[in-house]
Amino acid sequence: MARRAALKRLRSLSPRVDVISGTTTLRKEPTDCLTGRGATMANCAVPPAPLVEERNRAWRKAATATGAHWIDVVPWFCDKRTCPLVVGNFIVYRDTNHITRTYVATLGDLLLQRLGP
Repeated sequence: MARRAALKRLRSLSPRVDVISGTTTLRKEPTDCLTGRGATMANCAVPPAPLVEERNRAWRKAATATGAHWIDVVPWFCDKRTCPLVVGNFIVYRDTNHITRTYVATLGDLLLQRLGP
């Protein structure tokens, strides 16, 4: 309920409120996997974190209930079953819960489109 209250308060202050989904968290440092002996893109990919998925569902529900705009960025990081540490030629995570500046830069236009006018 605190989510809805916070979004209601924000909506009273602004005609548009955007809520951006969370991204998965990693269990270990990405560099440990990527630089490890025998590392592959497959064995360095991780499943989406259940806690993050749960939080995203709760925030999406609160956003919908209050008229806030939900921006789901998870597809930019994961498919239904895996979240790779490398997308294209870019390392996605700099540590267990932060994304790299380089990968963020590739997402700028996508995010601007979702944020709208």
